[in-house]
Amino acid sequence: MVSVDFRFNLKGDIDNWWDACNSSFMGNDWKMWIRPDLREKIVGVRKDKAERFLRPYLEGVYKREGKHVLKMIGVSKRYWDENETEIYSRLSKITKKPIWPPIIHCYYTTFPRCPYGFKKNEGWLYINKKFAKNKKEYAGTVLHELMHFQFHKYFWGYCKKHGLSDAQINHLKEAFTFLINEEFSDIVSRDNGYRIHKMLRKDLSKIWKKSNNFRITLDGGILLMKRKYHNLD
Repeated sequence: MVSVDFRFNLKGDIDNWWDACNSSFMGNDWKMWIRPDLREKIVGVRKDKAERFLRPYLEGVYKREGKHVLKMIGVSKRYWDENETEIYSRLSKITKKPIWPPIIHCYYTTFPRCPYGFKKNEGWLYINKKFAKNKKEYAGTVLHELMHFQFHKYFWGYCKKHGLSDAQINHLKEAFTFLINEEFSDIVSRDNGYRIHKMLRKDLSKIWKKSNNFRITLDGGILLMKRKYHNLD
């Protein structure tokens, strides 16, 4: 059985702020999502120096908002617990693979970006206030990252073997969350994905609706990346 727990992690939140403000992803310039007076303390600033600002700043945010956040998370986490068995069952049936990893830590972040990662048999993801305050948004965010974990574990190597670059696979992985809207709309909120993948998601959806088969849709996605969407970056 997969275990999803919730934790606060100030150091992880600090890292998310700094990483987001000094990088971009899928056309998103994350630093533009925060106030200019905060950006100037973080963007292009050495990480240890930025942390000297971020630690007391975020400690203040946690002190002001912590109880409210815990209340929001509590409601959303209970909703997840009530629906996780059904979500796991559907996702496993769709991908024809067991859910991975068995341990997932869900952290809170005060930055409007929700990264994820994994190591060995443990995964982690971040939830911010926007997704924490709505139980279906919370569940959708966890599911979104679960789909990424499945893709990394079972299908990344397959895509690589069939000629896609890491960048192309990353785009395909992100676009494949279109399945949330097709198969989980009664449980979680709509997954909009990145703007850069709008047409790719539509094309994948057409294949899925005709085949209702993950491998056929994946093969179609690989061809799409080679023939139609090879210049996404």
